[in-house]
Formats: sequence, structure tokens, C-alpha cells
Amino acid sequence: MTKSPREPELIVALDVPSSDRIPGIIDALPPQITWYKIGLELFTGEGPSVMAMLKKRNMNVFMDLKLHDIPRTVARAVTAASRHGVNLLTVHAGGGREMLKAAAPPAPPAGAAAPIVVAVTTLTSLNDKDLNEMGVTRPLTAHTLSLGEMAMTAGIGGLVCSPLEAAAFQGSTMKACITG
Repeated sequence: MTKSPREPELIVALDVPSSDRIPGIIDALPPQITWYKIGLELFTGEGPSVMAMLKKRNMNVFMDLKLHDIPRTVARAVTAASRHGVNLLTVHAGGGREMLKAAAPPAPPAGAAAPIVVAVTTLTSLNDKDLNEMGVTRPLTAHTLSLGEMAMTAGIGGLVCSPLEAAAFQGSTMKACITG
């Protein structure tokens, strides 16, 4: 028996400074859209209440905070996110192999499901010049592929990369890439 492919799902970015606009955004979209991304600006401004607002409407929460800290802190943050019903969560692959291993998969608290943890490889705002200033001498694409491979071998559930790097992943041995 072959497994049927999953239907692609759209994730809507809630890149707004406060939650007061969220009901209007959700109500304006078709009911088939059930995934919403909470980024750093919205989460910093509103905290966990924005997750509760989405969960009350039975929505899936993609928390895009790009966690990047010591392994123990990141593992605890992932566990805390699971208590708020987060379904998908980003960490930054630049945190290194041990941090990535600690983030995926943590043991969720009783009654909560662990979110799928995906790693951001290289920020889309960076270029080769920026990497060189940070002491990274390999080209951007090679750096991104290396971070992606490290994340996936550390047990991370997927990758976030720019469409420019997605083509490089398609040509590599790695096929799991979420573009954005």
C-alpha cells in the first residue's frame, strides 16, 4: 500500500504589530486555511495570548521565533511552546548541532503534543559579504546546505530556507525544505 502525498497547506503570516487585526484577517480568508504564523514582533508585543486566540478558533500555530541559545534553554523553550499548543516552531540552525539535537524532539508535558521543530538555515537578509564579515568564508549556498544537513542529521523535522536556496536543496541529497 502506497502512502498518499499530503495536500500542500498555506501558512498565513500574521506580520502585524498587535492582535487586534487578527480576527479580520482570519475571517477574510477561506476556512480551509488553518495555519497561521506568529513572528517575533507579534509575539513580543502580545505574548502567549495571541496563541490562545488562534487555538480558540481551532487554528494551527506556526511560531517563527528562530530560537538560538544554549541547548538546555532552547529545549525548555520548545517544551514551553508545546504547553501553548504550538504546532510548528523555528530554531536557528546557526545554534549548532547540540542545540538542534536538544530542540528535537523534546518530551512534551503530559497532555501536550510536541511541536514539529524546523530549522532556519540562513536569514534571507544575508549575502556572501555579510557571511565574510562573520568569518564564514564559504559561499552562501554552501553554508546554507551545510547548516541544513547538520539540522536534519540532528533530528530536526524540516528546514526553512529562501526560494533561492530551495533549488540547491533539490539538487542535493536533502529533499525536506520548507520555502519561505
